[in-house]
Amino acid sequence: MKSLYSFLSRVESASNVKLSVSTATNQSESLLKKFILLTAGILVQLVLVESSHAQCYTATNGLWPSTTFTPTCNGVFANIVTDAWAGEYSNVNLVAGTTYTFRSSVTTDYITVDNNGAAPLVGVIGVSGSAGINWTCTATGIYRFYTHTSSGCGAASVNRTRSISCGAPSGYCTPTGTSGYYISNVTTTGGATNIANATAANAGYGNFTAQSASNSIGTGTGFSVAHSATGGGAGVGVWINWNNDFDFLDANEQIGITTGWNYSPYTGTINIPLGTPAGSYRMRIVIDYNAISPISCPVAITGETEDYTFTVAAASPCSGI
Repeated sequence: MKSLYSFLSRVESASNVKLSVSTATNQSESLLKKFILLTAGILVQLVLVESSHAQCYTATNGLWPSTTFTPTCNGVFANIVTDAWAGEYSNVNLVAGTTYTFRSSVTTDYITVDNNGAAPLVGVIGVSGSAGINWTCTATGIYRFYTHTSSGCGAASVNRTRSISCGAPSGYCTPTGTSGYYISNVTTTGGATNIANATAANAGYGNFTAQSASNSIGTGTGFSVAHSATGGGAGVGVWINWNNDFDFLDANEQIGITTGWNYSPYTGTINIPLGTPAGSYRMRIVIDYNAISPISCPVAITGETEDYTFTVAAASPCSGI
């Protein structure tokens, strides 16, 4: 501020005109006004630059599909489109007062949901992540659900799935997939009881909840997931629903997820969160040939999902003297 004030003062004094005390005071006020206006202008520019990256209304790849999607509010993610691109949007019917979750299968995608595709934003923005982003609709109508590669509104002609959910789940979603690539063996080690389940293809989904691994808090349980995508690799994810709320979206429920192609087996350790009550919990494993980081409720994937049970054993009473 000092340097700017000095510079402006020098410019003003360049006229070499004698100033009275009152004139000098007026000039100081004038310089201060100039400084305030200059600062305000800079701030406005910064806000405009930030706003241009906060909301992505550009759609290089246009609208896809051409039909408007109406979600069923049953707590389960429904796919709007499985061959979506970045720099593109889908139209969805939303109802005022209902909370929706918008998600992309590419977890780093930047999502914008808006009612008219132009500022000001009436909706939500943010990075999808594996759980998606939530918004409670403020007015019933048709909204645009955009996906971009970043907050810089990048486009890409690479397939991804745009999905949406609303409402409370009444049970676990049933994933679907193909038998082309599948989970061939699931084993656990180090538990009080362990799983050892070698299988062939299960037409995209296998319910093996009758098989259980168990352990107590503070003791890790190793797991290994073998699959048939040993040549091209697949993405693998493992979840446990620690609060039995019919989804795998809460803190600590993602046990492991690949960030690069896995060529079998995928291994890791299950650590029970502190404070988890004794009881039985749903364990889910997904392999997806087309997704490096799979989602926990996939639909029509090239791969398979299998469900198991993980039991938290009651803590042993402390022995006294």
